[in-house]
Amino acid sequence: MKTGSPRRVFAIEPCDNFDIRPAEKFGDIVYLFPVDGQRSGLFASSLPEEIVHTLDVHRFDPAADYLLAAGTFSLVVTASAVVAAKWGNVSILLFDAQKRRYVKRGVNR
Repeated sequence: MKTGSPRRVFAIEPCDNFDIRPAEKFGDIVYLFPVDGQRSGLFASSLPEEIVHTLDVHRFDPAADYLLAAGTFSLVVTASAVVAAKWGNVSILLFDAQKRRYVKRGVNR
């Protein structure tokens, strides 16, 4: 994907406890590990490689795409660290409870 292409919001996995639809204002939601998908365990040594592979399959563009900080905390932290290590930076969407909306944040290597 080239910069300037439609942005996407990468959700790690479906979140039953949160309505992530408001994040669609930043781009189409794409699940790394969909409901019927399988992934390695949270502390499996293969998980970082699995995250990179899945993002590569989706042609993740760190200049345009976002990672959604929602769901299992340790999985969000792992995915954020993997993206920052591989691509140098990551644009994250965090839910601001006071503002009641998603806000953009950046993490750099």
